Amino acid sequence: MKKPILTFLLLLLTTGVSIGQTTGGLRFLEMGADPLSLAMSETKTAVLLGAPSIFANPANLALEETSSLSATHTFWIADTRSIQGAVNFRRNRNAFAFGVYTSIIGDLQARSTPGSANGSFSWQYYAFAASAARNMGPVSLGVTGMYLYEQVYLSSARGFAFNAGATTSLLSDRLRLAAAATSIGKMDPLNASRSEVPGHMKVGAELQAVQFSVDGSTEIPILLSLAADFVKPVEWIDQEQSPFRGEIPGFIHSDDTPWINAAFRADIANILNLRLGYTTNDTSRPFSIGAGVRRFGVEADFAFMPFNDGFGSAISFGLRYELK
Repeated sequence: MKKPILTFLLLLLTTGVSIGQTTGGLRFLEMGADPLSLAMSETKTAVLLGAPSIFANPANLALEETSSLSATHTFWIADTRSIQGAVNFRRNRNAFAFGVYTSIIGDLQARSTPGSANGSFSWQYYAFAASAARNMGPVSLGVTGMYLYEQVYLSSARGFAFNAGATTSLLSDRLRLAAAATSIGKMDPLNASRSEVPGHMKVGAELQAVQFSVDGSTEIPILLSLAADFVKPVEWIDQEQSPFRGEIPGFIHSDDTPWINAAFRADIANILNLRLGYTTNDTSRPFSIGAGVRRFGVEADFAFMPFNDGFGSAISFGLRYELK
């Protein structure tokens, strides 16, 4: 491939491929890693997700009733897909989790001259994560460390990031409050520039609002829950990048506008779970829906995310297995 074409591809990489307002590259870290959080429009800070909490709020790992294994495959638009796998081990008040989350933009054609393609290549992004969490009674604390890797054509870069969170429960566990910092880190340069790691500070709540039963041949319990997140983007700044003299490395700030995610869930007989989410951030996919079916320690989840800008829709499938 001629050098000008390679330069163009690398420049394109640094600008990203748009998926609505969620761009390509490491922006996959700000999207939900599993169908439950995707169906709830990434309203996930105070929600128990199972093992995928490693990528959201690791403090929630210690609040799960059992250990679990999770796997997800999400099909986005523009031939983009993401895959997540994670396992959470609960031991009394402690939890330890490991996971991998990847985004692949595939089947991109490479050309050195106008005309037929010389071949194809893909952009690949990986996050390898490990978490530790402890339930300390009134509050649960957790932290995740992530090793990041990106590759395009013959170029690659590495980096790091961390997630940290705290969660507490009130009103006999009917109300859960949480705060988390996610994807705080940086990448090494990919040729001339760095990919941005999309950091966020979040405050969230989930309330089990209404519980009732439907009479019939058998009584069917129904639990209705509401959840919301306030999300503020942040950015990791090196000392040499900071406009303020003497500022320490790792200073975090961002001028981006914060937003709110909100979601509703209906759990029917602890078997069927219906979800609906809305976000004020991403105008290309403001709504999302989904469902989960749970039987014999296995939960199958589905999320559907329509785009309102003519690009189509995205779907996500996932399985969660409770480890005895």
